[in-house]
Amino acid sequence: MVGGLLGSALGAFLPSFILSTGEVDREMKARAGEDFEDPGTAMTGGAMVAALDVASIAFGLKPLMPVLLRKTTLKKVTDKLIAQGVEKSVAKAAVGQALVASIVEGTTEAAQEGVEDFMAETATGIASEEGQLQSALFNAFLLGAIGGFGMGGVSGAISQYG
Repeated sequence: MVGGLLGSALGAFLPSFILSTGEVDREMKARAGEDFEDPGTAMTGGAMVAALDVASIAFGLKPLMPVLLRKTTLKKVTDKLIAQGVEKSVAKAAVGQALVASIVEGTTEAAQEGVEDFMAETATGIASEEGQLQSALFNAFLLGAIGGFGMGGVSGAISQYG
């Protein structure tokens, strides 16, 4: 089971690390020119952003872990939902988890945007344009909050039927 969890974490980390490293590199080149290269900073920023991604995913899926670890199938969960109907406790769990996940995911996305900006500025010595960072942070938070709300609502509801 430990190997499976470690493999899952690594499987979530690597794609995010690769994509985020490219985003940090792209931001550095946008500031300092296409010839600018600092792979160490790009990979450090990519690792920091990927770690935030893994932590965010782990938080969002935490309510599902007891269900998943007991190997309850989706069909069993669905059958239970149909047989029992949606109860008040399920609705409360879904909404509560949706709100918490929304805030966590929004904050995570904004933090990732901040890490990318910080790493690019550290490597190039060129700050982002005035107002650009604030707008990027706000947009990242909003988009993350919207995504987190959906994921949290689903995981909160399903956790009640494990």
